[in-house]
Amino acid sequence: MPESLRKVVIDSSALISLAHGEVLSLAVQEFQLIISKQVLAELEATAKFNDLDGHAAQHVLAHRELLTISDVSEIDFQEYMGRKVHAGEASCVALARQAEALICDDFDALPYLEPHSHKLGIVVGLCSMLIQALVIRGKLTKDEARAVFERIAEKRGWLGRPLYEYGRKLLG
Repeated sequence: MPESLRKVVIDSSALISLAHGEVLSLAVQEFQLIISKQVLAELEATAKFNDLDGHAAQHVLAHRELLTISDVSEIDFQEYMGRKVHAGEASCVALARQAEALICDDFDALPYLEPHSHKLGIVVGLCSMLIQALVIRGKLTKDEARAVFERIAEKRGWLGRPLYEYGRKLLG
């Protein structure tokens, strides 16, 4: 992976995961994280809750100046929406044209996002892929990455779920 800053489109669920894992600051140092205004609105709505995800969303919003916020018209992403893909994720696919990767932690939406992303030549993955990229770049050790992922999985309720198993395999 090149050392230059890479452009990554990221949805609200993955940003919340990075905040839970306490690696959001590291991720914004290493990558240009791009979000849509729809994702920003989702973060603002989640931040209103007094729970773990709400607090994580507040943390993300406190660092919003480090994110690239892009405006995407619903016309540009409507074709990507569906039963499992909401506006935030669909807007990320539309934005992915200007990036190298799309990170989304909605495991149910991934099968619907992948065909569109592959057509655009974009890598699509979960936040565990971004954590693995931090290992490859020498910013986290493998042990630190596994600890980050376990912290995220515990806070997000992923333990024993397919999302958790995928991340564990990837991070070895």
